[in-house]
Amino acid sequence: MAGAITSTARQVGSAVGIAIAGGLAAGVGPTGLAHASRPGWLPVTACGLFLFAEARASRTATPPAPGSA
Repeated sequence: MAGAITSTARQVGSAVGIAIAGGLAAGVGPTGLAHASRPGWLPVTACGLFLFAEARASRTATPPAPGSA
C-alpha cells in the first residue's frame, strides 16, 4: 500500500510540474524559451534548499567513542 501511495504521489507531482512548466512557456518561441523558463527555477531552487536544510536538521549526533567517557 505504501508503495502504491508513493508511486501515485510521484506521478501526480510529475504531471503537475510538467503542466506548470508548460504553462510558463506557453506561446513562447524557441528563442524566448530560456527566458520564459526562469520563473520555474525558483520553486526548484526553493525545494532544493528546503531539502538541504531538512537533511542537515535530521542528522543524528555522533556517539562518543568507546572509552572516552
